[in-house]
Amino acid sequence: MMKTTRLALVLLLAAAASGLHAQTVLTRRVINDGKGIDYDPQIVLSEGGNYAVIWGRDVKNDKAVIYGRLVGTDGATKGSQRSNLLGAHHYRWTSFATGHRPTGGFLLAGSDWQSGSLATRPFDQKLRAQGPATTSLGFGFDPAMTAGGYGFVISWVGPASTCYAQMIDTRGQAASDRITITAADKKSFFDPRRVVATPSGDYLVAGVETKSDYSAARAGGATVRSGFDPSAKVFAYDTSFFSEDNGVDAAFDGKAGVVFYHHQKSSAEIAAFRRSLKSDGKPSGAGKKFPAGGSKWTSSYRVVPLTGTDSFVVSWDDPNAGHVYLQKINSSGTPLGTPLAVTENAYRHPTGVTDMVWDAESQRLLAVWTEYVSETSHNTHVYLGTISIPTD
Repeated sequence: MMKTTRLALVLLLAAAASGLHAQTVLTRRVINDGKGIDYDPQIVLSEGGNYAVIWGRDVKNDKAVIYGRLVGTDGATKGSQRSNLLGAHHYRWTSFATGHRPTGGFLLAGSDWQSGSLATRPFDQKLRAQGPATTSLGFGFDPAMTAGGYGFVISWVGPASTCYAQMIDTRGQAASDRITITAADKKSFFDPRRVVATPSGDYLVAGVETKSDYSAARAGGATVRSGFDPSAKVFAYDTSFFSEDNGVDAAFDGKAGVVFYHHQKSSAEIAAFRRSLKSDGKPSGAGKKFPAGGSKWTSSYRVVPLTGTDSFVVSWDDPNAGHVYLQKINSSGTPLGTPLAVTENAYRHPTGVTDMVWDAESQRLLAVWTEYVSETSHNTHVYLGTISIPTD
């Protein structure tokens, strides 16, 4: 009798502990019209509990148009979708970036298809452009940026595949001298994927270092000092150069930092890792496979901090299972709860979750991704998911 009672108590405590970290999808909602091939949705705080979801749409001849729509933390849309946010065609095969403006609204950065210049354009809380796009930063593509100082720290690829970083104001104008980010390997160039503020008061630019002949690549990062020293040099996250399917994402919360990256290990496997970061963004300790015991094809990682909790949420794509998953982890990488399937329609998503944001006030995670409108259609829906993530 005593053993039975003790076993029941153990099971009850285990169930209660599991419930503390239960992650739940509250809503899934399509927020675009599904009339085009839409891609790479991003979500950024606008103001007053509202967020802006920004995405690209294929046009033709390497052209794209940037769309957007306001949403709430309950998953509801606020007004209709809007097009041509950049005010010009965006170059389809390059990324664009968004960042919340301290004065409200957000800043959009992309590559002007016609001129090749890096274009920036500010928006207010209601998704209204605050003037035309400007191209004062010159030729550039693949921007990544984060809030810094009274504006933003932005990194991009300029002429001759040179990577730059610079402080810009809330309207996208230069507010400091630009610095050069130099690849560790002399026969490589560096492409930024994420810019985040570090606990040391500096900035980490995480990206991919690629051989000049495009034969191999590896995940890496560079520390941009707050004083904007003339240059910064890339340090490697991955152990070596590998071919194809390289990706990287990084985040900090308080003193804790983490980076996720993956590479093509063989024709039958993608290797994915988590690695802790020092306060300046440099790697600490060896990379560890993530998720432990997962499939051999996990990729497309995105990680965001649950602000003030010393923990993170990481998402990934698992083509074998046919779904996109997310999971809460602590600063040591220990999973808190079981992986949660974010997608409802199996094998319909071209990539994983492309962006996430934690809304501390509502205690909800907002995630965006794309799915094919149907099994036979090339058009895509932009999905917004609201997810409950317990912070206890």
